[in-house]
Amino acid sequence: MTRRLLSLAPLALVATTTGCPLIGIVADGIGQAFADDPPRVQAVWAARARAVVSPATPTDEELEPVAAYGPEDDRDTNELEDLDGDDELGVVRVELGPGRYLLTERVRLHDAEEVHLVGAGPHRTRLELRNEERRTLWLRGAKRVVLRGLTVAGYSGGGFYLEGCGDVVCEDVHFAGVDRGLWLIGSQATVRRCVFAGCAAGLFLRGGETRIRESAFVDCYQGIAGEGELDCSESAFVGGHTAVAARLTRRSRFVGNLVYGEKQELGWSGRPREAHDNLVHRLHTQTLDPRSNVILRDLHAFPEACRLPGRMQVPAVHFALLRAQHRGDADPSRALDDAAFDGAERYARAAERAARAGELEAARAVVRQALAYWGKRPLADAPDALVRLAALVDDRPLK
Repeated sequence: MTRRLLSLAPLALVATTTGCPLIGIVADGIGQAFADDPPRVQAVWAARARAVVSPATPTDEELEPVAAYGPEDDRDTNELEDLDGDDELGVVRVELGPGRYLLTERVRLHDAEEVHLVGAGPHRTRLELRNEERRTLWLRGAKRVVLRGLTVAGYSGGGFYLEGCGDVVCEDVHFAGVDRGLWLIGSQATVRRCVFAGCAAGLFLRGGETRIRESAFVDCYQGIAGEGELDCSESAFVGGHTAVAARLTRRSRFVGNLVYGEKQELGWSGRPREAHDNLVHRLHTQTLDPRSNVILRDLHAFPEACRLPGRMQVPAVHFALLRAQHRGDADPSRALDDAAFDGAERYARAAERAARAGELEAARAVVRQALAYWGKRPLADAPDALVRLAALVDDRPLK
């Protein structure tokens, strides 16, 4: 695959009257059966985000999520429903295989020890929120929460409300067209490799501590809203109205992110401890110091034909955008694998040129970026240039 095909042109940045660009869509007819049950967010950009369905998601049957819960020696299994009246929920596990699942009632799980909601991958498992509650899934007081591997599509029901939860991990989850995708109220959370597309607010914070990595907020009216301590890095905010409409504490960090949109505001209030090495639209230089952040003049130029911040983890940001771009693919991992090979080869060849010029420190820095693109894949399968130069990072003799 050519580098140009791996560019961000397929994001189809067509500005709407609200300033939100639209992503190329693979639409289906799922919503037609619920014409009398209008979605909570009815904007065009939300409807288009909800309409993206991977061909790998079976949609011919409406399934109901099933939960396993209770003490280890007396487990119960039932449809996912309000369980906060049970004396001992223990560890609640909801494992969803490939398919289209509906949540037609509010679900409260209060004071469970742990809650695990795990799908087969965001391109294979789809959970549709079709109820009248703003808090479709309400978790309170869980010591650990794991949300992983599914698409959450917001229709008449609102998002996931997590209150006072100690260790929240949300990874590889796509929130599409949800009112507020994930509420984090007084919780400690890590959000990793997630996509928030066409949400009124992707994340809503109130207190607590939230760490975001390798995630994309695309076409959201507000990417992040509320107030709290935020540590956001290696992520992208593209085409919404406001990237971070939140009051940030003095301990907050916003480092190494991409923020781009002709009409998108950066938006935060407060004074975060760190806000540097971001790649931003020129409009954001009023909020961010232009001496420690870099202006991006054209999104299509990223990552090959633009100046890049020195401390930005370029591969992580690139992959975050690609996950958003390829939400509707049958196998999104193919696009990431192609980008990994292309990026690793490009950086490795640049490192070769630096090494030949005797600039070994610069070569080492570039090799680290090449290795970051390649990730945990076997080095033997990497581009030849990277195989030859990988030894630079640990001072072994070059091959």
